Amino acid sequence: MKVSIVIPVYNAEKFIGKLLESVEEQTYKNYEVVIINDGSTDNSLEVITRFSCKNDKIKCITVKNGGPGLARKRGFEEATGDLLFFIDSDDYIPNNKALENIVKIYKESKFDILFFDFIRKCNEVESIANGLGAFNLKEGKHEIDFFNKKDVAGALWCKIFVKDKMNTEYFCQYNNYEDFYTTYRYLENCTNFYYTKEICYFANRDNNDSISKIINSQKISNTVTLLKKIYDESKYKDALSIIVYDYYVVIRRKLDSVTRDQNIIKDEEKIKELKPFFNLIKLIKMRQKLRRCLIYIYYNIKDIFIRGKNGK
Repeated sequence: MKVSIVIPVYNAEKFIGKLLESVEEQTYKNYEVVIINDGSTDNSLEVITRFSCKNDKIKCITVKNGGPGLARKRGFEEATGDLLFFIDSDDYIPNNKALENIVKIYKESKFDILFFDFIRKCNEVESIANGLGAFNLKEGKHEIDFFNKKDVAGALWCKIFVKDKMNTEYFCQYNNYEDFYTTYRYLENCTNFYYTKEICYFANRDNNDSISKIINSQKISNTVTLLKKIYDESKYKDALSIIVYDYYVVIRRKLDSVTRDQNIIKDEEKIKELKPFFNLIKLIKMRQKLRRCLIYIYYNIKDIFIRGKNGK
């Protein structure tokens, strides 16, 4: 059984070497590494070439920069393995038996999708987490309908996918929440999932600049459009309502932290397009903490006050 490790790379010369070393140290050797060099302008390609010249399991394809969604799609199309392991270029595999354990679990359970524990490094602090969210779940195989009531993290790197259940239509060109689109499209094609406490990933979020302090109007607009599309196309609407709400709160807080002008007002109106997709009842139904419910109430009161102030 072959594992295809798909890595989109854009300007990752400082990190990609450590990742490839962690792959080569795996005790399980039936793998391939499919690297999509997404138009890097640094020395990423030179580092990759040094590894691929010595290891024929590693292949690299250079494409014009199109973002991680399209890069992963190309990687999927090139992959020939039975299982898919998507890894971000600044992360690595901390456990040299990770692939061996993943394959063993699949052979025993025939999961549709696998979730595992991982180490997250943020602000120089390391902690153990998983892609299932902040709730307890026994190790083992579970029905996919579990996600009717629980939101699942959309990141692809904390999961293992079955190649035959994946489809090119599950990838999109967006640069934010594009992984959520892939995950929730894939879940529609699953009947079960497996959860293991095996630590199979190291997520280096000290290098993650995806949540920028700079307001990017185009990015907000694109993300709102994509989240609405994901919500409309998925059956997991209660779970997605929490994901949409989280993004809404993040952007509202960013907008609160800068001086209001016409552009900020425009961004504020754009993010409010997400409000029909969540409400207080859904937050309570999904057992969200009191603080998150209070934030919802705060912004609703604030919007009423603004409308009154503007005479609308």
